[in-house]
Amino acid sequence: MKVKNLDHLNMSVRDLDESVQWYGRIFGFEKVEEDVQDGVRWAIIQAGEAMLCIYEHPDYEFHDRFGLADRKLFGMSHFALRIDDPESWLAIARR
Repeated sequence: MKVKNLDHLNMSVRDLDESVQWYGRIFGFEKVEEDVQDGVRWAIIQAGEAMLCIYEHPDYEFHDRFGLADRKLFGMSHFALRIDDPESWLAIARR
């Protein structure tokens, strides 16, 4: 068996609506599912075959990879999206 591709990535955000809008505006993600589970709002957003499952946690404290290392915590450094038209993406990001 071989892995074909990454299906989705789960991540926490402070503001679900703002994050959905940002990923939509910058990368073309669209919300395909939304719900609340155990009092936590979440949504799945999709662009092509790439999906992000984002959970709203306004009380969570953010630590970048350096802050995680300082506290001896595991975490994700970053994720990367492969895009098909870098020039168009740069124009969108600049706006």
